[in-house]
Amino acid sequence: MTPIDHESVPPLAERVSSLETSVKGLFAQLEDVKRTMADGFADIQSTLRASGRTNWSVIFAGVGLVVAVYAAAVRPIMADVSRIELDSKTLALAVVEQNKRLQAIEVQVMVNTAALKVITADLERIRNEGSPITDRRLSILEMRAGIRK
Repeated sequence: MTPIDHESVPPLAERVSSLETSVKGLFAQLEDVKRTMADGFADIQSTLRASGRTNWSVIFAGVGLVVAVYAAAVRPIMADVSRIELDSKTLALAVVEQNKRLQAIEVQVMVNTAALKVITADLERIRNEGSPITDRRLSILEMRAGIRK
C-alpha cells in the first residue's frame, strides 16, 4: 500500500461531496439503462406477439440490443462502481490516518500544556525567590564588599 500524500488530498467534505455526486450520477445512469432495456424488451414482446411464428431477426436484434446496452452502459457503470469503491476505501484510510494524527497532536498538546505549567511555576518561583546561581553570585559580591561574612 502506498502512503497517502496528505498535502495533495482535498478536504474531507469536498471529497465526500464528490463521491456523493458520483454515486448519484451512477444511479441516474442505471435508471436510464433500466428504462432503455424495459422499452427494448417491450418492443420485442409486442413484435413477437404480433406474429404467430418465431421471428428470428427480431430475436437476434434483441440479443444485439442487450449486448450493445451492456457494452455502452452497464460495463462503464461497473467500472465506475469499482472506481468509487476504491475511492471510498482510500477515503476511509485517509480518515483513519487523519484521526490517528489528530489524536497524536492532542496528546502532544496535553504534554506541552503540562510542561508549560511547570515552566511557568519555575519562572514565578525565580521571580519571587531568585535563582540559585544569582543568589551565590550575590553572596560572593557581598563577601568581597564586606557586607556579609
